[in-house]
Amino acid sequence: MDTVFFNRGGFCLFAHIIDKITVKQHIFILIIWSAINVVYQYLVGSFVLHNTYAEYVYDSFFEIVWIILIVSLVIRADLSVMGKYIEILSPLTMGVFIIHPLINTVCVHFITIDSVLISFAYFILITVLSFAATYILSKLPFSKYLLKI
Repeated sequence: MDTVFFNRGGFCLFAHIIDKITVKQHIFILIIWSAINVVYQYLVGSFVLHNTYAEYVYDSFFEIVWIILIVSLVIRADLSVMGKYIEILSPLTMGVFIIHPLINTVCVHFITIDSVLISFAYFILITVLSFAATYILSKLPFSKYLLKI
């Protein structure tokens, strides 16, 4: 099957479509898909799992497509524009991966997710707090033992 192949960090169906759309269209699709993903996670969490926290929907179709859209956008990015942001954020990603469950564990005691809007705001909050905590910890002399594998 020639429309299924390993490309851009994962199996990507119809990758030739991604190559034909403009970067602005790609960003627009990513924003819309992000909203769809949050709504899906909220609905499944609320009505199927009875738990509105994202840890149980990481392997959904919507999440996988969302990750493919993000990775393919980063690959397409104009490095003269995005290079400095990638250079700042990329060393922090493993730390964010390690720290975000801890931040999530603390935040669930203070925030009740009872709507799609709060779910989206919660996602943004956890992401920003995870990057901020990782950045702060990365400045400590022993951070190589905490934030890297």
